[in-house]
Amino acid sequence: MTLCPTCREDLRPDGSCDTCEKDSLPVTFEPTVLSSQYKRSLNWSWPQIFIVVILLLGGVHLYRVNAVRPGGAANLPKFISTTGAVVDGPLVVQAESFLPLKMDFNARVTLKGWFATGSARSRIECLVLNKDAFELWKNGREYQAVAKTGYLPSGRIERVLEPETYYLIFDNQRAGEPEKEFNAFFEIE
Repeated sequence: MTLCPTCREDLRPDGSCDTCEKDSLPVTFEPTVLSSQYKRSLNWSWPQIFIVVILLLGGVHLYRVNAVRPGGAANLPKFISTTGAVVDGPLVVQAESFLPLKMDFNARVTLKGWFATGSARSRIECLVLNKDAFELWKNGREYQAVAKTGYLPSGRIERVLEPETYYLIFDNQRAGEPEKEFNAFFEIE
């Protein structure tokens, strides 16, 4: 059997192809010889290919699971869930400023405590804000407080907090207000 090397059609006896209309060099092959070589090579190749593919997929999976991320352990969130005092004692808030205390929790906790300025004329505001609300509050935008006392000479807060980052803020940003000294005790249970 003689085939055209271009289109694989049977060639005429003179060596030209009806389909391509070219003079082609005849190509002959023996199907039985090729198929037996092909079969013999497949018996060894497919299992080898299968094993190599499985090993490659396993290697990619191990790399993805154990990949080192930029910054290493420094990029991992640091959540602290503990009990005890957040603040205990005298504090000072500068005029037209605020004092934020950051708290990170990885479990539900109860924050409770009080503050007192010692004078009915000396007033500050105490707020508990989550991370997003804190950014809005700092930028003078509308925010939703978790807890808020208003400007008072003393106040109490008791609130259950879900796992998240919060800020306990003592605010003295009213215009013309002097520096404020006050006592505060807040704890986590």
